[in-house]
Amino acid sequence: MRRIFSLLYEIDVDKGGITSSMLSRSYALTERGHHVDLVTLDKKDHYAEIEMKLKEQGRLHPHVRILNVYQSYQDQHMQYFPDEQQIKHYEKSSTLKEPGLTVELSRYAEHGEADYFCNGLYVKRKKWNQDKRLLHIDYFNENRYREKREKFHKKGFIEKETLFHWKTNKPSQVRYLAPDGFCYLTEWYHLDSGKLEGLSLFERTDSHVKIFNDNHAFHTYWLERLCEREQSPILICDGVGSASKVNAMKPGLAKRFYCVHSNHLDYPHTLGSPVRKNHQYVLEHIKDYDGLIVLTHEQKKDILQDFEADDNIYVIPHAPRKLNIQEGVEKKKNEFVMIARYHEEKGIDKAIQAMEIVGRTHPDIVLNIYGSGPHQPKYEQLINKIGLNNVHLCGYAPDPAQLYQQALATLLTSKFEGFCLAICESFSCSTPVISFDVKYSPNELIDQHKTGILVKHGDIAELANSITYLYEHPEKAIQYGKNAKQKIDTDYSEERLIERWEQVFNS
Repeated sequence: MRRIFSLLYEIDVDKGGITSSMLSRSYALTERGHHVDLVTLDKKDHYAEIEMKLKEQGRLHPHVRILNVYQSYQDQHMQYFPDEQQIKHYEKSSTLKEPGLTVELSRYAEHGEADYFCNGLYVKRKKWNQDKRLLHIDYFNENRYREKREKFHKKGFIEKETLFHWKTNKPSQVRYLAPDGFCYLTEWYHLDSGKLEGLSLFERTDSHVKIFNDNHAFHTYWLERLCEREQSPILICDGVGSASKVNAMKPGLAKRFYCVHSNHLDYPHTLGSPVRKNHQYVLEHIKDYDGLIVLTHEQKKDILQDFEADDNIYVIPHAPRKLNIQEGVEKKKNEFVMIARYHEEKGIDKAIQAMEIVGRTHPDIVLNIYGSGPHQPKYEQLINKIGLNNVHLCGYAPDPAQLYQQALATLLTSKFEGFCLAICESFSCSTPVISFDVKYSPNELIDQHKTGILVKHGDIAELANSITYLYEHPEKAIQYGKNAKQKIDTDYSEERLIERWEQVFNS
């Protein structure tokens, strides 16, 4: 069985798309007996909580861990206990009142913050969480410029100390500290731009410091150390921003695969369009990897039109995430659903505009849109502007199985896709899909008027017609859903897709 690392810059509980794909793949590979861990490079400090919640939701396999670069270095030093001075400092600082200081409490009730003065001089600000645990203290000089922040670990020691430049209020240096005060990592920043200029890594048993010019070099070094400890590991890179870091690793440490999760073409997202900047590096270095994984045969064909490869491009679609599908869920024949990020690339405004047309003749048809994202206010304004009461933004749904099951059909109005998990999930729930015909995957997944309906991209009137057609012919929608379930179980079953992965690993 294989030792596999799946790399994505960050993971969070309310993420779909690439994160869902990564979680589903790691779950299936682990069930097959492989040892899989997820690897992240961001600075979130609550991955233990994220891991626990994902496992509670059933999205993360109980045997899979989330390994984070910064958390891993902290964990190496957690065996050391805070010294007596650290403990006293935390206990003294955690109290709201301090001897010799005057406290201003106006922000305490709402924000958990309090400002402190010493004989009229503003000296510091404290921040607590909702459980009244001290999070950090900011210290100020006599000119009210912030000089330093102490960030506290939940166990009561200073885990990070940030020094600020008085002129810019930007960090000048950050020190990462062990419980006993040992500094194992520092970062320093440019005075004017605030950009990272370098990092230093310290070991207790080594008098030599390791210097890195940037995060790229530091993250690559950590990935190398991760792979060095294993025998013939496999590293699957799922994030475009991490591809160059994986490629910079010493050769021979691991088999390296890169996954393209989305359309690599920029506007208008068709063959002949320029390649998206964040995909340029990956596609120019296909030969450097053991394999490039794409999601559809059409995308592989398009990539080979513009880039050279050593017969190392493989087609492996996403495995749908495990959904809690229930027996006996009845279709609501007036209800349609969308599961999508509230982002402009998902074209949700087109679905809202189509529902305005639908509502003129069929006011009882409703569309429920589940998701989260930056464009929620924009869509709320559009719904209110048109005056619709048949479209609802319902927020993020971690397990949307019943939402798919009870809907007559699912809508997809994206400007582009890589491989649409929403279609796969909808099919798994015996629900057909009405989708714009965009690159890539809708036309490979949807058989016209057999498992759903393909609509010319951007044709709002035809989208509205397709919605009303299925509403007026619910028996067809139900039959399309049965066909869709059969297709996903036959052609895109988890077992088949994992077999493809294993064939690539062994190639």
